[in-house]
This record gives sequence, structure tokens and C-alpha cells, in this order.
Amino acid sequence: MSGPKVIRVTTRQERIDACMLAIAAVDHALADRLRFMETHIIPQGDSCAYFAAQRDALLQQLATDAFDAVQRSASALASAIRGDLHNQRGAQAARELQARQRKRAVRFGAQTLLARCRESSAEISTECARVLEEAAKGRSPGDALVQKALSQASAALAKISLATTETSDRQRQLASALSDPTQSRSANDADYLKAAEAALADPRIEKIAAQLVELDGLGYAAADEFQHRLDLALKAERDGDPGRRDLLIGSLELEVVPALKQAQLSSDLRSAIGVATAAAEATGDMAACRDDLALAQASLDEGDTAAARLHLERATAKRTAAWGLRAAQASRTAILEGLKELGYEVREGMATQWADKKQVVVRHAAKPGIAVELAGNLDGGRLQARVVALSGPARDPHADKQIEEAWCSEFALLQKSVSERGGDITVERAVAAGMAPLKTVVSERHEEDERQRVMREQRRR
Repeated sequence: MSGPKVIRVTTRQERIDACMLAIAAVDHALADRLRFMETHIIPQGDSCAYFAAQRDALLQQLATDAFDAVQRSASALASAIRGDLHNQRGAQAARELQARQRKRAVRFGAQTLLARCRESSAEISTECARVLEEAAKGRSPGDALVQKALSQASAALAKISLATTETSDRQRQLASALSDPTQSRSANDADYLKAAEAALADPRIEKIAAQLVELDGLGYAAADEFQHRLDLALKAERDGDPGRRDLLIGSLELEVVPALKQAQLSSDLRSAIGVATAAAEATGDMAACRDDLALAQASLDEGDTAAARLHLERATAKRTAAWGLRAAQASRTAILEGLKELGYEVREGMATQWADKKQVVVRHAAKPGIAVELAGNLDGGRLQARVVALSGPARDPHADKQIEEAWCSEFALLQKSVSERGGDITVERAVAAGMAPLKTVVSERHEEDERQRVMREQRRR
């Protein structure tokens, strides 16, 4: 048993709001995943139905007031969806990088084989030459036709010896590999070309190519310009111009990394704005932060990430403040309703008085001279609750401990009352009963009586 207590109050509506915030995070993650899958035309598979079913299960749990379970399950589900999306993005990036490497290998191989056939007077059909010319320009007339032309050119080159020409060592290496009749052709020629290209590739180029795929996936506006410069570096490599190649690669290495960091930052901010919007909608606090969220999105669209972050922080602060004010009002109401059930004199407007003065004294009808003082603005749901003595007739100070012990019994009933409404009261700090005399406060009734006495005396004069 104890005297003055610092307690934390959580109402049913607060717990529901916390659950809705957690479910909103799940909804946002699901929307992100669906948007990505639809954009890249990726089959949803069983995972989509599984995630949707798990999300519906959260609402079923919420309907049974399983608040703690909902928050735990929602957090785990949101993490699982984000993890799946991360894996999907990684797989898609790998597919896109592979497709670009394949296209680059086919183009490079077509250029090399076409040049070797012309230099060595290898006999290829007009159609084969046409297809190779198209492929060498990056305009594939079709995978089957390109593969057939590559095979025909490789076979034609295999019939003649490869003399030293003006082509680069890199070109001769690849052409030699392509025209070697002892090489296995178990895979199709495009895959073989890709393998040959990868074996001879500059690792710096491959790294930049992978970074450009990521930039493209993040929607970076200058990704195409970087890709054009990478193509120029590849051309310089094919042309046997290592100086120009190194110059182009060096400049890309200096610019792509910070661009990637900026794109990742913008992507993270875009996601954070989406989460903040979902949170505001879930708790009904959009009116408090709509303008700042709009400014955050506008700043991000303009590329000003610093301003976007500032507006997002303001929006979050305003939403949190609005939620806090509503939670504080709900907590005041819950406490006063509980005290009313215990026989305390709770009057209309007392909650407003408490909010304005940060304090209220509630008398007990059956215990004259004794009241409960509730102090604090419920910041984070906290307040101080203590039994106090009302100014007036003298009382026995030796009874203070028994009075505080009686209040502790009532406090347990107050906890039960709030719990039955779906809320919770926890004690964070408490002073032992009888450690100090009861605080004496002037009751509103005593003040009113004193005013009336003074007025009567003035009239008699």
C-alpha cells in the first residue's frame, strides 16, 4: 500500500489507435509490394493471398480486444512483407541486369563477328549479315533470328584461320572463342555470348551497370544519361581505346555512387511520407498534418530532401500532438468516471477544469474533509494521484496512514474499472503510506463558503 502515486493511464481508444497504426503500416507495405509487382508484371503467387489473409486476421484479433497480440502480429507481418519486397526487388534487379548484360553481349558479339567475317571474307548469307547488322546496332530483329545468325557466322569463321587484324585484342579473343568448333554449344548462342562477355568484362563496368539498374529501379531521372555514358565507355573498349574508356568509367564512378545515395534517400523519404499519411488516416488526425505532408511530398518531388524531411518531421509532431491531446482527454474522462463509480463527487466540466489548470480535487461524498488530487497534463498518459485533506475543521494527523491505505484499496477498484472498459492503469512510482502528512488543499466549496461569509459581513456593516 502506498501514498502519492505517479501512474500511467491507457484508454481503450488509445489501444485501438495503436493497433490501427500498426495495421496501417501493414497496409502501406502491402500497397508498396503490390505496386512493385504490377509495375514489373510479376505474378503474385501464393504469397499475396497469404499476406492478405494475415492482414484480415489482424482485424479479427482486434475485434476480440486482443490489443497486444494485434500489435505484435502486425509488426511481424509488416516486417515479413517488407522483407519479401526487398527480395523481390533484388530478384528483379538481377533479372534486369542479366537482360542488359545479355543485350550488351549479343550486340558486342554481333559487332565482333560481323567485323571478323568481313575482314576474313567469310561467306555468310545476306540475311545473316542483315540480322547481325541490326543486332550490332542494338536493334534485335528477334532472339531466334539473332541466335541463328550468330551460329552461322561462328561456323563460317571456323572454316578459316583467324589472322591478325586491326581489331582489338579483346575482339580477337571473343571472336576466337565464338568460332572455336571445339566449344560446347549445349546452351543457346546468346547465353554462350553472355558467358564469353562476362569472362572478358571489366569489373568496373559490371559494377556500374548493376548500380544503374538500381538507380533505374529507384526512379532516378538521370539514370538514362548515365547509361548513355556507360555505352560510350563500352564502345571505347570495343574500339580498343583504353584511355577514353578509363576516363569515362572514372567519371561515372565519381558520380554514380552519390547519385545512388541520393536516390535511396529520396526513396526512403517517399516511403516515410506514405507511412505518415497512412498513420494520420488511421487515427483520424489528417486535418492536423495534411498541409505539412503535402509540402513534404512537393519538396521531395522538387529534389529538396532536406525540406521534405523537415516538413515530414513537422507533420509527425503535429499528428502526435493531436493524438496526445485526444488521449489525454480520454484518460481524464476514464479516471473521473471511475472515481464517480467509487462515490466521488464528479461534476460536469471537471475534465475541462483539469485540462485548464493541470489539476483537479475530487471530494468523496461519504468522507468529509478528504479528497483525491489529480495533477498533471497527462503527458504520455502520466499523472500524479494522491489523497489530500481539505482545509477546514482540524483532523487527527495520526489517521493519515489509514486514510492513504484506504485510498490504495479504492485505487485497486479504480484500476479494475478502467480495465473493464478496455484500458489500463499502471503505477510507475509510489511513496509508502504514512511517510508524510497529508497535503492540505483549499476546496472549492470552502472557498465559496468563505466568499459568502465575507459578503455577509460586508452587508452587515
